[in-house]
Amino acid sequence: MAVRLTEGEVCYAHVVPVKGARPRIEDAACVDEATFLHRAAVWQRQRISLLLERGEYQLLTADIPPGVAEAEMRNAMRWRIKDLLDYPADQATLDILHIPMEGGRSASHLFVAVARNDTLLNRQLYFRSAKLPLKAIDLPDMAQRNISALLEEPGRGTAVLVFGPDSSLLTVTYKGELYLSRRLDVGINQLEVADQEKRDAYYERVALELQRSQDGFERQFNFISMSRLWLGAVKHAEELKRYLASQLYVAVESLDLAGLFQCRDEKMTHALQDEETFLRLFAVIGAALREDEAA
Repeated sequence: MAVRLTEGEVCYAHVVPVKGARPRIEDAACVDEATFLHRAAVWQRQRISLLLERGEYQLLTADIPPGVAEAEMRNAMRWRIKDLLDYPADQATLDILHIPMEGGRSASHLFVAVARNDTLLNRQLYFRSAKLPLKAIDLPDMAQRNISALLEEPGRGTAVLVFGPDSSLLTVTYKGELYLSRRLDVGINQLEVADQEKRDAYYERVALELQRSQDGFERQFNFISMSRLWLGAVKHAEELKRYLASQLYVAVESLDLAGLFQCRDEKMTHALQDEETFLRLFAVIGAALREDEAA
């Protein structure tokens, strides 16, 4: 299970892997806190992860310092990124994520996930007071990676672009691993303006940022051939798809979340095809696909 604590509501998802078939969504909803705590009373045996919000963490890329043993890498990264934080580095919890390379090459950088200690402590205390077993803390970038892995074609890279209210998250995965994560400053509020001229200007901005990301990605990871770009739900999805397809040299497809999973009933299938429900549940469903048990 995965839980996302947002202002005014709690979103959660319970996803079960099914061998040889699509994962099954047993339950997923956004409810008020009282309803969540009532339902959570039966979740004592579940493996639950917390999905952090955008403002609660940073996912940075940093050069790998030469000659540093793996056991010392976290400490080395703490001081390498200290100038990128707006709080003291010794008040941060961080983890590192290596980027696999092929053809005998070694990675020159890695991902560093970092969050304030007090933010994580407050979240842990919330779960403790609710008597829920918090097993892991996860990031939207990794949740999107999990869903992207379901879309991958063998031996090809997959890009996913999902829009939030005021920004969007672009990820690229390959063989189930995250290779790129980038925030774009265009969201649903911009893409759904009524004025066609303004909308076209935002489409152009998105296309330009995607072109830049793709060019940089191919220089760095030239062993990965991109197959498709999948777009999260937006009101003018077909219009945006056509525009991006004319500007990029990869196929552009709409992401059908309901089609990737088995759903408990038709009601949930239809709900996941709704733009607003997609926006609220996409990341928490992705986080519920988490397979490892590391905290």
